[in-house]
Amino acid sequence: DMEFMHDFEEFCQGELHTLQYLALHRNGSVYPSTLSEALKVTRARITSTLAGLRKKGFVVMTICENDRRHMSVELTVEGLEFVRKKQAAVFRSFGKWIDGIGTENTQDMIRLLDLTADIMK
Repeated sequence: DMEFMHDFEEFCQGELHTLQYLALHRNGSVYPSTLSEALKVTRARITSTLAGLRKKGFVVMTICENDRRHMSVELTVEGLEFVRKKQAAVFRSFGKWIDGIGTENTQDMIRLLDLTADIMK
């Protein structure tokens, strides 16, 4: 059953990755250029992704009052509900996986992830 991996992958790419970023940064202004840089995707890709999210009603874009050349991107209530449902599904799957591999293997996994993070710095 690779449902866990599929759900997890969604958070690492595309629309859900964008929604996740917006959910984590709800208190500040987020611009398409910020999304592009933070998510390591081209501006054209962000433009396309935002267009799709706007059609679904998950984001709104407004012209910034202090600099009318910029558009600010905001998560809608529907977008936030959607991303929270997806997060809950991933957390359930992840919990099931952790329970299945047990404490010792979980500790080994954490150790290896810490080692990997140190190597990649």
